[in-house]
Amino acid sequence: MMKKTIWMLAAILFCSLGSTMLTACGDDDDDKGKEPQKANADVRIAVVTQNDTYNMFTFDFSLTDPSGKTTNYKFDSSDKSDDKFYENEASSFETASIPYLLMSPNVKEYLENVNMHHYVIKNVPSGSKIDYKTVAHLVKTYEPKEKGNSYFMPTVMVTLVIDGKDRPFQSFLFNANFGFDKSIYDKFIERYDNKVIEEASKTLTIVY
Repeated sequence: MMKKTIWMLAAILFCSLGSTMLTACGDDDDDKGKEPQKANADVRIAVVTQNDTYNMFTFDFSLTDPSGKTTNYKFDSSDKSDDKFYENEASSFETASIPYLLMSPNVKEYLENVNMHHYVIKNVPSGSKIDYKTVAHLVKTYEPKEKGNSYFMPTVMVTLVIDGKDRPFQSFLFNANFGFDKSIYDKFIERYDNKVIEEASKTLTIVY
């Protein structure tokens, strides 16, 4: 009688374990069929200007997030931002600077006199659109020099931040002219006054 009872208990235990193992295996199969969810990216917008250029121009900058909300900013000589480059932005800026430094080492100090602002749009799903636009306005009281006029128009760098890691999305694009004479100043003004700055105006589709 004792042996029969022991065998029955063993059989019940085996069936119970078998049922548990089959259930566990079924759960694993379900998990394998699911793709891991991707975290949405934070989009970091870096607007880079140059302090001396503020003598000639003020800039209107607008930023539209994926929801369609637009925020407007104005940059001028009163702007005293102490914002700094992130590592990947500094690398992009230095790489873009090389041709200008090779042409004229004198522009090094000018290029170091930059001003920047960061704007972060949180939790942006892949496929979303972000729009930014920059318009220049001449400072009417500015008097150009006979020689050595320089400008460095605003530009924008974009970085995706995913799981705390930076992924460069749009590199630095230079729009600058160094040391031009007063004789071409009128053409320069005609090109930019009340005009959209292409290097700092774009509609981006965020893909990752």
